[in-house]
Amino acid sequence: MASSSAHRDIEEEFGGIMLEDEEMGGLSLAAEEEDEGFDVRWCLVGRFLNAGVIDTQEMQHMMAFLWKPGKGLYVKELGKNLFLFQFYHEIDIQRVIAGSPWTFERKQLIFHRLREGDNPRSVCLNKLDLWVQLFDLQHGFRSQSVVQSIGNYVGRFVDSDINNFSRVWREFLRVRVTVDIDQPLKRRMKISRKDNNEWFWVNFKYEQVPTFCFICGIIGHSERFCPKLFDTPLEDIEKPYGVFMRVAPRRQKNLIGAQWLRSGKVEQTSHGAGRDAAGEAATPTGAGTRPTPRHADSSSPIPETNLGRTSRDSAVTGARSVEEDPGGVQGRSGADFSGEAGTVSGVNLGRENRALMKEGG
Repeated sequence: MASSSAHRDIEEEFGGIMLEDEEMGGLSLAAEEEDEGFDVRWCLVGRFLNAGVIDTQEMQHMMAFLWKPGKGLYVKELGKNLFLFQFYHEIDIQRVIAGSPWTFERKQLIFHRLREGDNPRSVCLNKLDLWVQLFDLQHGFRSQSVVQSIGNYVGRFVDSDINNFSRVWREFLRVRVTVDIDQPLKRRMKISRKDNNEWFWVNFKYEQVPTFCFICGIIGHSERFCPKLFDTPLEDIEKPYGVFMRVAPRRQKNLIGAQWLRSGKVEQTSHGAGRDAAGEAATPTGAGTRPTPRHADSSSPIPETNLGRTSRDSAVTGARSVEEDPGGVQGRSGADFSGEAGTVSGVNLGRENRALMKEGG
């Protein structure tokens, strides 16, 4: 600071002294157009709201991913948090302008489309396009001219939703406006009826609006950092703005596992098989295990020891029948009699039982 002040003092002291060489010399030139290296027809210059250090490489990749320009995109850093976005076709730049607002790391991009003669390093960046929902607009005032007038009250009218008047009655109408982020947001608008001198309020809700102050209503900071806190006692602070001015985002649930998930509620089918709400057969507890058999005249299960004895008794009886009636086995196929000891097919057991009945008779 001291060196720069001394330099200015020297200039003021000696600048008034005229030298003949300086006065007689110099050049007389015609102004030429400077080649800035970009096409001003399809350029946006922008900054990110309340951004600190921006990773330019990461930012340009993210914005290119979001915008998907068909003819490509070139991003140049002009200064701290100041960027030039060069497009190469009108369709690409119009798509970006119409799709705003855009964010990077939750920081809003404030941009301006360059015009012929604009200096990208000194252009004022304080305008933002937003969609605004208009509530409580009474019958007789739901027309395009009224919507446009309200848009010019909120900011500067840009466009209106093509579906505003496509239904018999809509809860709200939508208008796209350009707002000045250095001015408080509008909460509502008073409309008077000329026929009976009555009036009503039209209330506003903003879609995808950045952080704004509930005390002063200005975009760019929250109430914790409002300048009014330094000028007004805390007990006198009022918050006329609030979250009621913000449209709640519609979050779509991505049910990526829906095809495998079940409700858990089991319904009984006509065949007695359990099915869940999705229609799939429900798996019983202990699936894959052998069910416990029961007596015909009792609800109690048969002990495992009885099952073992029953199986062994049947095997012994079958083997004894074969020994006593060897002629009954001769001439049968190998499929009727198993090679394992004590195991007889159902057909053989039937014949051997008949043979035992004859012997008993």
